[in-house]
Amino acid sequence: RRCECRSAARRLLTHPSRHLPASQVFDVGRRKMKRVFLILLLVFQAGCTSWNYRVEGKKVVFGVRSWNHAPLDYEVRGADAASFRELKDGYALDRTQVYLKGDVIAGADPASFEILRDGYARDKRRVFLSKCPLNGADPQTWHLMAEYWSRDAKRVYQGYTVVPGAKPDTFHYIKDNWAIDGGRAYHHLASYPADCGGPSQFNRLTVFDGVDPNTFEVIDSFHAIDSRQQYNALKKRPNQAADSTTSAGTSAAEQPRVPASAASRL
Repeated sequence: RRCECRSAARRLLTHPSRHLPASQVFDVGRRKMKRVFLILLLVFQAGCTSWNYRVEGKKVVFGVRSWNHAPLDYEVRGADAASFRELKDGYALDRTQVYLKGDVIAGADPASFEILRDGYARDKRRVFLSKCPLNGADPQTWHLMAEYWSRDAKRVYQGYTVVPGAKPDTFHYIKDNWAIDGGRAYHHLASYPADCGGPSQFNRLTVFDGVDPNTFEVIDSFHAIDSRQQYNALKKRPNQAADSTTSAGTSAAEQPRVPASAASRL
Protein backbone atom coordinates (compact mmCIF):
# COMPACT_ATOMS: atom_id res chain seq x y z
CA ARG A 1 0.00 0.00 0.00
CA ARG A 2 1.01 3.58 -0.53
CA CYS A 3 -0.29 6.93 0.65
CA GLU A 4 -0.69 9.18 -2.38
CA CYS A 5 -0.96 12.40 -0.41
CA ARG A 6 2.68 12.05 0.71
CA SER A 7 3.96 11.90 -2.86
CA ALA A 8 1.67 14.75 -3.93
CA ALA A 9 2.96 16.93 -1.10
CA ARG A 10 6.56 16.06 -1.98
CA ARG A 11 6.02 17.09 -5.61
CA LEU A 12 4.45 20.35 -4.45
CA LEU A 13 7.37 21.11 -2.12
CA THR A 14 9.89 20.51 -4.92
CA HIS A 15 7.99 22.63 -7.46
CA PRO A 16 10.19 25.43 -8.92
CA SER A 17 8.07 28.17 -7.33
CA ARG A 18 9.45 27.11 -3.95
CA HIS A 19 12.97 28.16 -4.97
CA LEU A 20 12.03 31.59 -6.31
CA PRO A 21 13.51 34.41 -4.14
CA ALA A 22 10.97 36.46 -2.23
CA SER A 23 12.00 39.63 -4.11
CA GLN A 24 10.95 37.99 -7.40
CA VAL A 25 7.69 36.32 -6.36
CA PHE A 26 5.55 38.98 -8.06
CA ASP A 27 7.53 38.52 -11.28
CA VAL A 28 6.00 35.07 -11.62
CA GLY A 29 2.56 36.69 -11.77
CA ARG A 30 -0.78 36.07 -10.20
CA ARG A 31 -1.61 33.24 -12.58
CA LYS A 32 1.26 31.09 -11.30
CA MET A 33 0.38 31.87 -7.68
CA LYS A 34 -3.22 30.90 -8.41
CA ARG A 35 -1.98 27.58 -9.80
CA VAL A 36 -0.04 26.89 -6.60
CA PHE A 37 -3.18 27.63 -4.57
CA LEU A 38 -5.23 25.25 -6.73
CA ILE A 39 -2.63 22.51 -6.27
CA LEU A 40 -2.81 22.95 -2.50
CA LEU A 41 -6.59 22.78 -2.65
CA LEU A 42 -6.52 19.60 -4.73
CA VAL A 43 -4.00 17.95 -2.40
CA PHE A 44 -6.15 18.57 0.66
CA GLN A 45 -9.34 17.56 -1.10
CA ALA A 46 -7.82 14.36 -2.46
CA GLY A 47 -6.92 13.15 0.99
CA CYS A 48 -4.92 10.01 1.59
CA THR A 49 -5.53 7.20 -0.89
CA SER A 50 -4.25 3.65 -0.55
CA TRP A 51 -4.57 0.59 -2.75
CA ASN A 52 -3.82 -3.12 -2.77
CA TYR A 53 -4.32 -6.31 -4.72
CA ARG A 54 -5.92 -9.47 -3.44
CA VAL A 55 -6.55 -12.89 -4.95
CA GLU A 56 -10.10 -14.17 -4.63
CA GLY A 57 -10.31 -17.71 -5.94
CA LYS A 58 -9.43 -17.60 -9.62
CA LYS A 59 -9.55 -13.83 -10.01
CA VAL A 60 -7.43 -10.88 -8.90
CA VAL A 61 -9.06 -7.77 -7.43
CA PHE A 62 -7.56 -4.30 -7.22
CA GLY A 63 -8.94 -2.15 -4.40
CA VAL A 64 -8.75 1.60 -3.74
CA ARG A 65 -9.54 3.15 -0.36
CA SER A 66 -9.93 6.85 0.42
CA TRP A 67 -11.70 8.93 3.05
CA ASN A 68 -13.60 10.96 0.43
CA HIS A 69 -15.32 8.19 -1.53
CA ALA A 70 -16.72 4.71 -1.07
CA PRO A 71 -14.35 1.73 -1.44
CA LEU A 72 -13.63 0.83 -5.06
CA ASP A 73 -12.91 -2.73 -6.15
CA TYR A 74 -12.59 -4.09 -9.64
CA GLU A 75 -11.29 -7.24 -11.26
CA VAL A 76 -7.89 -7.13 -12.94
CA ARG A 77 -8.84 -8.49 -16.36
CA GLY A 78 -6.62 -11.23 -17.73
CA ALA A 79 -4.58 -11.67 -14.54
CA ASP A 80 -3.47 -15.20 -13.70
CA ALA A 81 -4.39 -15.73 -10.04
CA ALA A 82 -2.14 -18.78 -9.65
CA SER A 83 1.06 -16.89 -10.51
CA PHE A 84 0.01 -13.37 -9.45
CA ARG A 85 2.40 -11.51 -7.16
CA GLU A 86 2.12 -8.00 -5.74
CA LEU A 87 5.35 -6.00 -5.76
CA LYS A 88 5.37 -2.40 -4.43
CA ASP A 89 4.16 1.09 -5.37
CA GLY A 90 1.11 -0.32 -7.15
CA TYR A 91 3.09 -2.75 -9.32
CA ALA A 92 2.30 -6.44 -9.64
CA LEU A 93 2.97 -9.24 -12.12
CA ASP A 94 2.00 -12.75 -13.11
CA ARG A 95 3.62 -15.22 -15.48
CA THR A 96 2.70 -13.26 -18.64
CA GLN A 97 2.01 -9.61 -17.75
CA VAL A 98 3.02 -6.68 -15.54
CA TYR A 99 0.43 -4.39 -13.88
CA LEU A 100 0.40 -0.90 -12.42
CA LYS A 101 -2.57 0.05 -10.24
CA GLY A 102 -4.67 -2.63 -11.84
CA ASP A 103 -3.82 -1.78 -15.45
CA VAL A 104 -1.60 -3.81 -17.77
CA ILE A 105 1.77 -2.29 -18.76
CA ALA A 106 1.62 -3.26 -22.42
CA GLY A 107 4.65 -5.16 -23.64
CA ALA A 108 6.43 -5.38 -20.28
CA ASP A 109 8.33 -8.61 -19.65
CA PRO A 110 7.56 -9.99 -16.16
CA ALA A 111 10.68 -12.19 -16.08
CA SER A 112 13.06 -9.21 -16.36
CA PHE A 113 10.89 -6.39 -14.98
CA GLU A 114 12.64 -4.10 -12.49
CA ILE A 115 11.13 -1.22 -10.48
CA LEU A 116 13.43 1.80 -10.32
CA ARG A 117 12.52 5.15 -8.71
CA ASP A 118 10.35 8.18 -9.38
CA GLY A 119 7.83 6.15 -11.38
CA TYR A 120 10.40 4.54 -13.68
CA ALA A 121 10.86 0.85 -14.38
CA ARG A 122 12.53 -1.29 -17.05
CA ASP A 123 12.81 -4.76 -18.47
CA LYS A 124 15.31 -6.28 -20.87
CA ARG A 125 13.77 -4.49 -23.87
CA ARG A 126 12.28 -1.18 -22.72
CA VAL A 127 12.27 1.63 -20.16
CA PHE A 128 8.90 2.70 -18.73
CA LEU A 129 7.62 5.82 -17.00
CA SER A 130 4.35 4.88 -15.31
CA LYS A 131 2.61 2.58 -17.82
CA CYS A 132 4.25 4.06 -20.90
CA PRO A 133 7.52 3.20 -22.65
CA LEU A 134 10.17 5.81 -23.42
CA ASN A 135 10.36 5.81 -27.20
CA GLY A 136 13.57 4.13 -28.35
CA ALA A 137 15.25 4.06 -24.93
CA ASP A 138 17.95 1.41 -24.52
CA PRO A 139 17.57 -0.16 -21.05
CA GLN A 140 21.22 -1.26 -21.06
CA THR A 141 22.62 2.28 -21.37
CA TRP A 142 19.70 4.32 -19.98
CA HIS A 143 20.40 6.40 -16.87
CA LEU A 144 18.05 8.49 -14.72
CA MET A 145 19.50 11.81 -13.63
CA ALA A 146 16.98 13.99 -11.74
CA GLU A 147 13.67 15.88 -12.21
CA TYR A 148 12.61 13.41 -14.94
CA TRP A 149 15.76 14.04 -16.98
CA SER A 150 17.27 10.82 -18.29
CA ARG A 151 19.49 9.65 -21.13
CA ASP A 152 20.83 6.62 -22.92
CA ALA A 153 23.68 6.30 -25.39
CA LYS A 154 21.75 8.03 -28.19
CA ARG A 155 19.02 10.23 -26.72
CA VAL A 156 18.11 12.60 -23.89
CA TYR A 157 14.61 12.49 -22.38
CA GLN A 158 12.54 14.89 -20.33
CA GLY A 159 9.79 12.70 -18.95
CA TYR A 160 8.44 10.72 -21.88
CA THR A 161 9.73 13.17 -24.47
CA VAL A 162 12.92 12.92 -26.52
CA VAL A 163 14.76 16.28 -26.36
CA PRO A 164 15.64 17.13 -29.99
CA GLY A 165 19.30 17.93 -30.59
CA ALA A 166 20.48 17.22 -27.03
CA LYS A 167 23.86 15.49 -26.80
CA PRO A 168 23.77 12.57 -24.35
CA ASP A 169 27.57 12.31 -24.08
CA THR A 170 27.85 15.82 -22.58
CA PHE A 171 24.35 16.32 -21.20
CA HIS A 172 24.00 16.66 -17.43
CA TYR A 173 21.47 18.03 -14.97
CA ILE A 174 22.69 20.94 -12.84
CA LYS A 175 19.96 21.94 -10.37
CA ASP A 176 16.72 23.91 -10.03
CA ASN A 177 15.21 22.75 -13.36
CA TRP A 178 18.36 23.55 -15.39
CA ALA A 179 20.43 21.16 -17.49
CA ILE A 180 23.22 21.67 -20.04
CA ASP A 181 25.15 19.97 -22.80
CA GLY A 182 28.05 21.21 -24.96
CA GLY A 183 26.47 24.41 -26.27
CA ARG A 184 22.88 24.53 -25.07
CA ALA A 185 21.07 25.10 -21.78
CA TYR A 186 17.70 23.51 -21.04
CA HIS A 187 15.09 24.71 -18.59
CA HIS A 188 12.13 22.57 -17.63
CA LEU A 189 9.24 23.77 -15.50
CA ALA A 190 8.75 20.48 -13.72
CA SER A 191 5.63 18.72 -12.64
CA TYR A 192 4.59 15.11 -12.41
CA PRO A 193 4.47 14.09 -16.10
CA ALA A 194 1.10 13.91 -17.78
CA ASP A 195 0.06 10.36 -18.58
CA CYS A 196 2.06 9.02 -21.57
CA GLY A 197 3.23 12.47 -22.58
CA GLY A 198 -0.18 14.13 -22.65
CA PRO A 199 -0.51 17.87 -22.03
CA SER A 200 0.10 19.44 -18.64
CA GLN A 201 -0.11 23.13 -17.80
CA PHE A 202 3.16 22.93 -15.86
CA ASN A 203 5.24 21.06 -18.47
CA ARG A 204 7.37 23.55 -20.38
CA LEU A 205 10.76 22.92 -21.98
CA THR A 206 12.83 25.93 -23.05
CA VAL A 207 16.11 25.61 -24.95
CA PHE A 208 18.81 28.33 -25.01
CA ASP A 209 21.49 28.33 -27.72
CA GLY A 210 24.96 29.88 -27.60
CA VAL A 211 25.75 28.83 -24.02
CA ASP A 212 29.29 28.82 -22.63
CA PRO A 213 29.34 25.52 -20.67
CA ASN A 214 32.54 26.43 -18.84
CA THR A 215 31.08 29.51 -17.12
CA PHE A 216 27.37 28.66 -17.04
CA GLU A 217 25.91 29.14 -13.56
CA VAL A 218 22.37 28.73 -12.23
CA ILE A 219 21.09 31.72 -10.27
CA ASP A 220 17.70 30.33 -9.28
CA SER A 221 14.90 28.20 -10.67
CA PHE A 222 14.21 30.60 -13.56
CA HIS A 223 17.49 32.47 -14.16
CA ALA A 224 21.04 31.54 -15.18
CA ILE A 225 24.15 33.31 -16.43
CA ASP A 226 27.41 32.68 -18.23
CA SER A 227 30.29 34.89 -19.41
CA ARG A 228 28.30 35.92 -22.51
CA GLN A 229 24.74 36.62 -21.39
CA GLN A 230 21.93 36.01 -18.93
CA TYR A 231 19.02 33.59 -19.36
CA ASN A 232 15.48 34.22 -18.16
CA ALA A 233 13.04 31.32 -18.49
CA LEU A 234 10.16 33.49 -17.23
CA LYS A 235 10.17 35.48 -20.46
CA LYS A 236 9.32 32.48 -22.61
CA ARG A 237 5.87 31.43 -23.78
CA PRO A 238 4.60 28.21 -22.11
CA ASN A 239 4.67 25.12 -24.33
CA GLN A 240 3.30 21.62 -24.10
CA ALA A 241 5.66 18.92 -22.88
CA ALA A 242 6.38 17.67 -26.40
CA ASP A 243 7.32 21.15 -27.67
CA SER A 244 10.28 23.37 -26.99
CA THR A 245 11.15 27.05 -27.35
CA THR A 246 14.65 27.80 -28.65
CA SER A 247 16.01 31.19 -27.74
CA ALA A 248 19.09 33.23 -27.10
CA GLY A 249 19.67 34.88 -23.75
CA THR A 250 17.99 38.06 -22.51
CA SER A 251 18.98 41.60 -23.40
CA ALA A 252 20.40 43.92 -20.78
CA ALA A 253 16.98 45.51 -20.21
CA GLU A 254 15.47 42.13 -19.42
CA GLN A 255 18.23 40.85 -17.16
CA PRO A 256 17.28 39.72 -13.65
CA ARG A 257 19.06 40.67 -10.49
CA VAL A 258 22.37 38.79 -10.40
CA PRO A 259 24.41 37.68 -7.36
CA ALA A 260 27.71 39.51 -6.99
CA SER A 261 29.70 36.28 -7.40
CA ALA A 262 28.15 35.69 -10.81
CA ALA A 263 28.16 39.32 -11.93
CA SER A 264 31.90 39.61 -11.28
CA ARG A 265 32.56 37.40 -14.29
CA LEU A 266 30.80 39.68 -16.78
